[in-house]
Amino acid sequence: MNLHYRLGWPFGHFLARCGFPTTIRLDITHNEETNVYVGTSTDLPGLKVEAATYEDAAREATMRVPDMLKAVGVCRRGAPTDFERSL
Repeated sequence: MNLHYRLGWPFGHFLARCGFPTTIRLDITHNEETNVYVGTSTDLPGLKVEAATYEDAAREATMRVPDMLKAVGVCRRGAPTDFERSL
């Protein structure tokens, strides 16, 4: 059984620094006005990506998250991070 703890939950940052597997919820919405997909996360404030397709937005966010986590000292280099996506 592989348990994951959401980064946005209480003590999420602490547990991630301790090496517990971390899940980040990624919300992707379509902005019809500008015809782009926007990806954000309440678990990781400051994460915002825009792309022409849903897949591109998810890919761009997936590439940015590890660097953002390392920059704020939440996870070690090379620590596994899973992503929970919703539309």
